[in-house]
Amino acid sequence: MPAASVLRIETTKGIGNDCAILALARYLGLSYFDVLQQAVLAKGRPIEDGGGLSVAQIKAVATALGTPLILKRQFDPDEAYGIVVLHDHTVILRNGLAFDADGRVWDWDEWHASYQASKKTKWQRGYLRLLVARGE
Repeated sequence: MPAASVLRIETTKGIGNDCAILALARYLGLSYFDVLQQAVLAKGRPIEDGGGLSVAQIKAVATALGTPLILKRQFDPDEAYGIVVLHDHTVILRNGLAFDADGRVWDWDEWHASYQASKKTKWQRGYLRLLVARGE
């Protein structure tokens, strides 16, 4: 199954650490609760019990839901469509726009600068990674 051609915008459901679940639901075109159920199985405990999903868990959930993902370490934000993975957050990136868990849609450069400023850190090489459907 390829990535969804229409981006369905759902926002957080009040469960902490659910940005990866929202990103997967949006990217795959599935409901939040379908992805949440599979994520709990992959993680082996409730999501709110600490920490979000690791890259390996995100990939396992996507594969179980019918769309294997691959990780790209280099991408053009103006052309890319996928799930941007950071050490503590995920967003959807589509054609230069970042779709955040709270429902806000940002210009990629603005989101990138805002996130970096909020973390008071400098980007390191390989810090941004992109998960995309295999074959895309």
